[in-house]
Amino acid sequence: MYIGPFRNILNVGSQTQYYDLRIGDAFIGDWNFAISGENRKLTNLALEVVKELEAIFQLDRLELIPAPNNSALKAHVNRHSFNINEHGAGMSQFLAVLYAVKVKRPTYLLIDEPEANLHPSLQLRFLTVLGAQSQLGVLYATHSLGLARAAAQRVYSVHKSAFLGPAHITDFHELRNPTEFVGELSFSGNYDLGYRSILLVEGPTDLTVFIEFLQKLGISHLVTTIHLGGSSTISRKGATQLAELRRLSDNVFAIIDSERTSSSTTPSDRNAFAKGCGRLGIQCTVLSKRSIECYFPESAVRHALGESFHALKEFEPVPDAWPKSLNWKIAQAMSLESLRDSDLGTALDEIRLKSIKPYEA
Repeated sequence: MYIGPFRNILNVGSQTQYYDLRIGDAFIGDWNFAISGENRKLTNLALEVVKELEAIFQLDRLELIPAPNNSALKAHVNRHSFNINEHGAGMSQFLAVLYAVKVKRPTYLLIDEPEANLHPSLQLRFLTVLGAQSQLGVLYATHSLGLARAAAQRVYSVHKSAFLGPAHITDFHELRNPTEFVGELSFSGNYDLGYRSILLVEGPTDLTVFIEFLQKLGISHLVTTIHLGGSSTISRKGATQLAELRRLSDNVFAIIDSERTSSSTTPSDRNAFAKGCGRLGIQCTVLSKRSIECYFPESAVRHALGESFHALKEFEPVPDAWPKSLNWKIAQAMSLESLRDSDLGTALDEIRLKSIKPYEA
């Protein structure tokens, strides 16, 4: 399924199709049919979309009602009525794209410029929500290097060797300095838009897991999440690269795997990294269990990966057959209640409390 860069699709009159996306009056008619209850499956999908929008846009109650003749879409927000375009293109985009993807359940979703029309705090969420509905994954083209490195497990650059010459696609070699990465994300500007904290996690598959956790905590709009690139950064020397982050925020956290094989051992590079973070005023949690995968409960593992998989023991290595790229689906399926008495749960609670503190004054 392909979603093009133009997605403000509810103000285009009688048009019906923009590549693989239903638009204009045709989409409103589809939505009207879904919420009318004539097809139970479509009705349930529409209700799921509304529930997602309530959570993403932090609304107590949302209803989306077509006007007569499918000429417009009304949004009843917390019992007040608006035209949906009064909420900006972002909500319209979320609505049309998410509903279409839920209905089609594509093998792969290709989307151009997913950052378009969206507040920075919603761009990652948009990608992860769509990823949950795509069977094998999302491929996206973006002009935002920060968004590419924040969400993608593989990043490629496209360039031309000469004007109108052939295009070349090559692996993009990531910058290893987290401060440069935060600059790409324009964190200082994000602070003005609502971000309060920076969370550093192990690698790209951990990043999408923690985005799900932060969403469940209701603070994904307050925390910028960055992956460290694994063992190449997690060392005594790697911690010194983080010093500049403290100039951007008083709330910088790190959560990394311990790589323990038993309760009495932790690799020296992990301990050295944590001590280096401590000297910088960065609160670093080295997990007591071997890896983030060891915190996933049985029910969520089986729901996301299938009945052939099981929850890992405390110091059990991740099997080769375990698809780490789907870890975020496990996080999406689990309740944070399962982390309540763990060091991971405690670390997440601390991030939540410090991230919301500026709003308590």
